[in-house]
Amino acid sequence: MLTTKYRNIVFFIFSKYLIFSIVLAFLDNRFKSIVLDNSKTTADLMVNSFHYFIYVILAIIVYVAIFSLPYYFAFKINNKIIFILTISLIFFGESLFYVWFNSPGNLRNGEIDLLVGILTMLLFFFKPLKQKFVAHK
Repeated sequence: MLTTKYRNIVFFIFSKYLIFSIVLAFLDNRFKSIVLDNSKTTADLMVNSFHYFIYVILAIIVYVAIFSLPYYFAFKINNKIIFILTISLIFFGESLFYVWFNSPGNLRNGEIDLLVGILTMLLFFFKPLKQKFVAHK
């Protein structure tokens, strides 16, 4: 469990998109079509894998740059209803952003992004989320 400091938000988004990329690499056959199908030798496989890895990391850095501040400020919201609405809006915006720029016409990837995002947020920030919603005695 992490606190909601900015560096932890960055780590959360980076991890979320790394997990999401791994899921899509195999679920959507991206690794096969981008790396394996274009490799004839072991050297080709290594080079193509490296290029795929760099592409994924650069994309993740873009997502971290775009979405880290909205998440950070959302966690500063004390009102439960406004927090839920804000986080929902961010999740929805992220999914639309991903589908619009990376996989137009494939809404399933947006749904996977949403699912991975919710699960990752619960994994990373369960304690702060619980404290936000459980009344203190």
